[in-house]
Amino acid sequence: SKLPFGPRRTCVSLALAVAAARLFRLCMPAAAIEAQRCVGLTIFTVAMWVLEAAPFEATAMLVAPLAVALSVLEGSREEQAKKLLASVFNDSLYLVLSGF
Repeated sequence: SKLPFGPRRTCVSLALAVAAARLFRLCMPAAAIEAQRCVGLTIFTVAMWVLEAAPFEATAMLVAPLAVALSVLEGSREEQAKKLLASVFNDSLYLVLSGF
Protein backbone atom coordinates (compact mmCIF):
# COMPACT_ATOMS: atom_id res chain seq x y z
CA SER A 1 0.00 0.00 0.00
CA LYS A 2 1.07 3.55 -0.64
CA LEU A 3 2.14 5.64 2.34
CA PRO A 4 0.33 8.97 2.73
CA PHE A 5 3.66 10.68 3.47
CA GLY A 6 6.03 11.41 0.66
CA PRO A 7 8.85 13.54 -0.66
CA ARG A 8 6.54 15.42 -2.99
CA ARG A 9 4.50 16.87 -0.13
CA THR A 10 7.67 17.66 1.78
CA CYS A 11 9.05 19.58 -1.20
CA VAL A 12 5.79 21.50 -1.53
CA SER A 13 5.96 22.39 2.18
CA LEU A 14 9.55 23.56 1.83
CA ALA A 15 8.68 25.62 -1.26
CA LEU A 16 5.78 27.27 0.58
CA ALA A 17 8.03 28.11 3.52
CA VAL A 18 10.72 29.63 1.29
CA ALA A 19 8.12 31.63 -0.65
CA ALA A 20 6.51 32.91 2.56
CA ALA A 21 9.90 33.88 4.01
CA ARG A 22 10.77 35.78 0.83
CA LEU A 23 7.39 37.52 0.86
CA PHE A 24 7.87 38.44 4.52
CA ARG A 25 11.31 39.85 3.67
CA LEU A 26 9.78 42.03 0.93
CA CYS A 27 6.91 43.23 3.12
CA MET A 28 9.02 43.92 6.22
CA PRO A 29 12.63 44.54 5.18
CA ALA A 30 13.51 46.12 8.52
CA ALA A 31 12.69 42.97 10.47
CA ALA A 32 15.60 41.09 11.96
CA ILE A 33 16.91 38.09 10.08
CA GLU A 34 16.01 35.91 13.07
CA ALA A 35 12.38 36.98 12.74
CA GLN A 36 12.42 36.16 9.04
CA ARG A 37 13.87 32.73 9.74
CA CYS A 38 11.28 32.15 12.46
CA VAL A 39 8.45 32.98 10.04
CA GLY A 40 9.92 30.57 7.52
CA LEU A 41 10.15 27.83 10.15
CA THR A 42 6.57 28.45 11.26
CA ILE A 43 5.23 28.33 7.70
CA PHE A 44 7.25 25.17 7.03
CA THR A 45 5.88 23.47 10.13
CA VAL A 46 2.27 24.46 9.40
CA ALA A 47 2.61 23.37 5.76
CA MET A 48 4.05 20.01 6.84
CA TRP A 49 1.07 19.52 9.17
CA VAL A 50 -1.60 20.66 6.72
CA LEU A 51 -0.22 18.72 3.76
CA GLU A 52 0.52 15.73 5.98
CA ALA A 53 3.97 15.46 4.41
CA ALA A 54 5.28 13.66 7.48
CA PRO A 55 3.71 12.26 10.64
CA PHE A 56 2.66 14.96 13.09
CA GLU A 57 5.02 13.66 15.74
CA ALA A 58 8.01 13.76 13.38
CA THR A 59 7.19 17.30 12.30
CA ALA A 60 6.84 18.42 15.91
CA MET A 61 10.19 16.87 16.80
CA LEU A 62 11.86 18.76 13.93
CA VAL A 63 10.98 22.22 15.25
CA ALA A 64 13.56 22.47 18.05
CA PRO A 65 16.58 21.24 16.03
CA LEU A 66 15.60 23.38 13.04
CA ALA A 67 15.21 26.45 15.26
CA VAL A 68 18.77 25.94 16.49
CA ALA A 69 20.09 25.18 13.00
CA LEU A 70 18.46 28.35 11.62
CA SER A 71 19.73 30.47 14.55
CA VAL A 72 16.27 31.75 15.44
CA LEU A 73 17.27 32.68 19.01
CA GLU A 74 20.06 34.97 20.17
CA GLY A 75 23.45 33.68 21.28
CA SER A 76 25.66 30.83 20.22
CA ARG A 77 24.17 27.58 18.98
CA GLU A 78 25.00 25.89 22.26
CA GLU A 79 23.17 28.60 24.23
CA GLN A 80 20.23 28.41 21.84
CA ALA A 81 20.01 24.64 22.25
CA LYS A 82 20.10 24.95 26.05
CA LYS A 83 17.34 27.58 26.04
CA LEU A 84 15.15 25.54 23.73
CA LEU A 85 15.64 22.27 25.57
CA ALA A 86 15.01 23.96 28.91
CA SER A 87 11.72 25.42 27.70
CA VAL A 88 10.49 22.42 25.71
CA PHE A 89 11.57 19.56 27.97
CA ASN A 90 10.82 20.90 31.44
CA ASP A 91 9.67 19.01 34.53
CA SER A 92 6.01 20.00 34.28
CA LEU A 93 5.82 18.68 30.74
CA TYR A 94 7.12 15.31 31.90
CA LEU A 95 4.55 15.35 34.70
CA VAL A 96 1.70 15.94 32.25
CA LEU A 97 2.96 13.43 29.69
CA SER A 98 3.59 10.73 32.26
CA GLY A 99 -0.08 10.80 33.21
CA PHE A 100 -1.00 9.55 29.76
